[in-house]
Order: sequence, then structure tokens, then C-alpha cells
Amino acid sequence: MSRSAGFSLIEVLVALVITGVLIGLIVLSLPSSTAADHQREDLQRFYALANQHCREAVLLGRQHGIRLTEQGYEFRRYAAGGWQPMPSNAVFRPRRWQRPWDWSLQIQNLPVEPDDESPVHLICAASGEWLPFEMVLRHGRDRASLRVAGNGERW
Repeated sequence: MSRSAGFSLIEVLVALVITGVLIGLIVLSLPSSTAADHQREDLQRFYALANQHCREAVLLGRQHGIRLTEQGYEFRRYAAGGWQPMPSNAVFRPRRWQRPWDWSLQIQNLPVEPDDESPVHLICAASGEWLPFEMVLRHGRDRASLRVAGNGERW
């Protein structure tokens, strides 16, 4: 009896098992996203949007501010004698943190207590200057910070 060329069912199953194990090892060795990664991403996004918000304040010749919340942050502008939410658009819509952070804020080395009563926490003058601030995001033992000088530069 002649045997036809090809692979037996057992050989195919063994090859599939070996391939599955190798793929599993590769997936497990890939870096996973950690809380520290999320903190850095949140702070980088916040910094980029805050600077854009401040540039718009210069162009429009009015003060802009940012209100921090436990869930994220909101962009505001000073108009009609008070702080108003920015008109809703794709860039300056309210933003949410990727996860709930414990945050702290210092403006000119003075601590600012997070409270829901403040209309804004950070103010960008119409000249484009920020009061120097440091914002820290914490989750458990992970900590990430952002320091911004008066001219908007990180330090």
C-alpha cells in the first residue's frame, strides 16, 4: 500500500500547539500599559492642551483658565464679568483623566486645595503668561508631576 504525501493530523496539531505557545510567550513579553504610563500620557495631553488654550487667550486678548476636577479638567474663559465654560468644540471640550487620580496643585509654591467651588484653578493671562505651577498626579505609589513656569515652559 502506498502512502500519500502530506502531514498527518497529529503533526498538524503539534505544529498548532507549538505556534500557540510561542504567540502566548510573545504577547506576555510585550510591555503592558502601567499607571505611570497613563499618568505621563495624561500630563502630556494636559500640557499640550493647556498651551494651546493659552495661545488662544493671546490671540483673543482675554484671560483663559482651567478648572480641575477629580474626573478631569474643563477649559474656561473670562467673559461678561465671570468665568464661563468654553464654547463646546473638539479641542476645548471637557476632558477626563484615563483613570481617577489623586491630584495636587501648587501655584507659586503655595498649595491649592481641590474644591468644586473654584471656577478656575489655573489662569493664563491675555499676555500668554501662566502663574508658575506644579501639578502632581498620584495613584497608589505611582506619581507623575508637571512643572510649568510663567512663560508656559516646563522646568
